[in-house]
Formats: sequence, structure tokens, C-alpha cells
Amino acid sequence: MSLELLLIIAFGGAFLTYLLGKISSGLRDFFAVFISLTLVAIIAFLYGQPLHKAFYSGFLGLPLVLRLNMLS
Repeated sequence: MSLELLLIIAFGGAFLTYLLGKISSGLRDFFAVFISLTLVAIIAFLYGQPLHKAFYSGFLGLPLVLRLNMLS
């Protein structure tokens, strides 16, 4: 598991939830709860593992950093 996978699931799930909401509100609600529980399970699995990833450092020399630690 990684931070990239966590972001892909979160943003991809949000987009799919939006599209499913166009079809059926019940399907949208079920999928939103499913994605939320999946994200909670992944974050619980990653808890206690200090993860740090710098993605981009081109804007004024400031990096875009994703971090997961015990306090977040």
C-alpha cells in the first residue's frame, strides 16, 4: 500500500460516485459508503508506518509533500 494508491482510490471513487449518482441515487449512496469504508480500512492498515513522498519540487523550489504519520 502506498500514498499514491490511497489518492487514486479516493479521487477515483469520488468521480465514480458522481457518475453513479447520474444513474441511481441508491447506487450512489451505496458506492459512497463502500469507498469511505475502504479508505478507512487502508488508512488503518497504514497507521503506524511513517510514509513520506515528495512529488514535485519545481515551483519556487518548494516541494509538494504527502505525509502519513502517527499525528495525522
